[in-house]
Order: sequence, then structure tokens, then C-alpha cells
Amino acid sequence: MNYFDPIILKKISGCKIEFRTTLKLLKSRKSPLSSGIVSFDSILNGGFPPATVSEIYGEAGVGKSQILLQLLIRVQYPLSRGGLARKAVYICTEGEAPIKRLKQLADFQFQDRSSIFNGVHPFENIFIETGHSAQDMLDIVQKRLPILMDAHPIGVVVLDSIAAPIRGDDFLSSIQQSASRAELLIHLGSLLKTLASRHNAVVVIANQVSDVIRPDSSTNLKEPARSFENQLGMLSEASLDKKASMGLAWSHCVNTRILMTRKRQLEFSADSPPPTTKVIVVPSPQATSLNSSTKISLTGKDAMGKSAASTRVQGNDVASSPRCDAQQEPDIRQLHVIWSPWTAPSVCEVDITERGVAPSCRPTKSIAIT
Repeated sequence: MNYFDPIILKKISGCKIEFRTTLKLLKSRKSPLSSGIVSFDSILNGGFPPATVSEIYGEAGVGKSQILLQLLIRVQYPLSRGGLARKAVYICTEGEAPIKRLKQLADFQFQDRSSIFNGVHPFENIFIETGHSAQDMLDIVQKRLPILMDAHPIGVVVLDSIAAPIRGDDFLSSIQQSASRAELLIHLGSLLKTLASRHNAVVVIANQVSDVIRPDSSTNLKEPARSFENQLGMLSEASLDKKASMGLAWSHCVNTRILMTRKRQLEFSADSPPPTTKVIVVPSPQATSLNSSTKISLTGKDAMGKSAASTRVQGNDVASSPRCDAQQEPDIRQLHVIWSPWTAPSVCEVDITERGVAPSCRPTKSIAIT
């Protein structure tokens, strides 16, 4: 088609075409969605920007879903409190939706800050869609989600996760169908970016990890090119053998990539007495209320209590908020901003409690990688 054809130019000459300057775009920019984690928001320059697609990836049980569930509630906060004063959509592709854990988080928020929600329980403003196959996921994003977002003021769309339906598909997960898989991922990414831009909404997606095969003396493999994460020198040795799943095609579909890691504290000084730790575990998005806590006396080098000398239950003595006790949380969880157009690669530590994800109580600082 010749766009300089006189007939075409005559037809569009009467149309009003609007051009936007950089200043106008800057003024129209919406406030980011706060995660509710001060240290995390700090390295994200305020939170998750609207009209973008962000990805959080990490190993199973690291806490990705905990952050995503928290966003479903935080988006309902007013703008003055870091929210968007809008509703949320949760797309679950990894089995049963974590309703019990979501209700626990929502109940805590509503009890503490009912005035923020204008007396409306956060549960009433969260839409849930479930699908277990790649086709289910595509139908939700392509058909149901646009209708839902046109009918309601949606501020955040959470997809948990992008990898589960595709890895569970015998056809798409085969090596021979890598082109078909890439085509589907690019199509999904395009749909989500379009909806995020059209409705000025935040899209956050959970992703799984894949193993990185390292060469050894028994193989003829050459040293692979170091990933962008490894080049930054910001990952622990345990994380160097993992990368985000779904390959390079999917990497081009997200604006921000965030890695969540967990490192266990296993070593104690031989001169120090065996530590006593209160173990508060939320290992799954399905975890419900914690009615009791277990106090474990640890001996030797096993911080998880496998060689514990004694174990006793203290009853309803559960911490309702993070407590600055270095021995309370045996796992060190970190959030790494791998790449983003609006912030430098950075790292912060977080803790998971029954009330949600919070900044770590350990005396550490957020680290910017330069």
C-alpha cells in the first residue's frame, strides 16, 4: 500500500491526529504500585509501574506467590498509600488457587486498615481465573481478560505462572516444537502488554527456573556464555546453576525481570552455644493461619533442626509481625532486579511472615550493582 497516494492522503487529511510531547507523557505518567515492602519499592523506584509487564522468577517454594498475593491487596490501597484504588485479577495455572492464604492476608489487612478499604473487604475486589493448560491460559488472556478489564477498573493482573501450563503440555514442551512454543509466548506477551497499556494496569508474572548445564572434564561441552545475571556478579553460587525458564523468546516479552532467591543458614560457630530459633514457615501459597509455633534447640551444624536435641511446642505464640531476631528466620530471601528500563540492577532482603512479605529485620542494606 502506498501511504503517500493522494487519494489516501485526502481521506486522512480531515482526521484529527494527536501528537504527544515528552512533557505531556511525563505528566500523564501514573504512580507505581507499591509492593508493601519498603526496601523492594526503593530499588524499584517506588514500585511496579503501570502499563508494564514484570516477571518474578525463582525456585519452587522461594516465596514468589506470596509477593503476588500481596499485590492483589495492595492495589486496592488509595494513591496516597501507594496503591491504585482499583481491583485485581489473579490467573492461577498451578492447580488450586491459594484462597486460604489469600484470605489470611486480606483478613490481616482489613482488620488493621479497614478505613483504607472503605469498609469493603479486599476479597470482594479480587477476580480469580483458573486454567491448567496452555490453551486455557491463552483463552483467559485473549478472550475473558479483555472483557473483564473493560467492565471493571482493574489495576493489577497477576499470572501465576507462565511456565506451568507450557511445561505440562507434551506437545509444546518438546524440543521439536520450540518454534510453536516461542510463537505462543510472544503472542501472550503481546496481549498482556497491550492490555496493560490500554488500561494503564500493572501486569506481574511468576516464572519457574531451568538448570544451567555446566561443562566438566568428562564432556566436550565448551564453556557457555555467561548469562546477564551472572555477568553482574550479583548471584550466589547456588543461583548460578539456574536461569528463568521459557527461553530467550519470553525474555523479550517482559519489561522488568526480578529473581527471588533463598539461602539457608546452616553454619554456626563452634564457640557459640546451640541457638534456639522460632520457626515460622509459610512454604506454600496454600499455607493457612499458624496456630502455634515450634521452638527448636539446635545442635551441631544443622540450622533446620534435623539434629535437634529437643523440640517443644509453645502454643499460640506466633509472631504477628517481623521481629528483629537474627535466629527467627533460618532462610535468607533476596530479591534481585536483574534488568529494568527505570532502575539499576539491585538487591534487597525480605522476610516472609504470616502477615505477608516484609523487609528483612537483619541489619542489611539494599545493594545497587554498578
